This record gives sequence, C-alpha cells and structure tokens, in this order.
Amino acid sequence: MIRIHLTPEDLAETRFAFSPVWEAVQSVEALSNPGKYVFHLPWIDQARGSVGESDLEPLRALLSYPHGYRVDFITPPPEGPYPDFEEELGRILATPHDIVRHEIGL
Repeated sequence: MIRIHLTPEDLAETRFAFSPVWEAVQSVEALSNPGKYVFHLPWIDQARGSVGESDLEPLRALLSYPHGYRVDFITPPPEGPYPDFEEELGRILATPHDIVRHEIGL
C-alpha cells in the first residue's frame, strides 16, 4: 500500500483529469513494447492494423529514454477536467525551444 500524506492546501491543489495526448503517447508506447502491456494485446493487435506504416519513429525516439524518463514537454499536465486534444498539441508546440533542447539532451 502506498500512503500519501497531504495537507489541506495540497489537497486543494490536487486534480484528476484525463489527457488525450497522454493516452496517445501511452498507445504508442504499448504498440512499441507490446510485451510490457500484455493486458492490452488484443487492442495492440487491432491497432496495428489501423496504424499500418505510420512513421512513429520520431515519437518513439522521445519515448525511449533510459531509466523510464520521458521528456516532460510531450505530456503537459491538463489545464482542466476536460482537455481537448488539439489544445494539448498546441501547448506542446508552444514549448520554448530551450526547454525542448534541455529535455532531449541537445
């Protein structure tokens, strides 16, 4: 069991929201490493037919950092409870170049 102690202030700042971009990134991760996501193998098999020969290599490169680190700018935290995919993509595109370079190690 994991126990997390929060102050009332911490709790007031806590939010739960889904992220369409995070879901897309996790989907690419599952397609790239199906052995890690055996529960999702039926979906992976089905999705491979839909994805076909899409060039996912640039995104895979951002997801393949050592020690499980994933660049933060690729999955920005949702700004509200109902995030929009295009808005999240816009936030990624608006990431300052110095942050992108720092996070990918250039």
